[in-house]
Amino acid sequence: MRSKENLYLKSLLENTFREQFKEDREVYKVRVKNQILRTQKENQRTYNIKRVGSDDDPGVTWIVPRSTCAEYMKPWIVD
Repeated sequence: MRSKENLYLKSLLENTFREQFKEDREVYKVRVKNQILRTQKENQRTYNIKRVGSDDDPGVTWIVPRSTCAEYMKPWIVD
């Protein structure tokens, strides 16, 4: 037979476990968030090191004469 004291103790224990779980959960969330931020910062550092910068002044990249003579041009036909 269940007594009122047993029910009271059960509810007290459940509330204690629930509060402990919430506290542990908050601590765990903070630890995980810090770990994620640290990993993202490390990945950003690695990405920035490997990144090829933009070329502000490309200069001359291909040196070839660009002129064509009339023999290679398409003939102009006037009707």
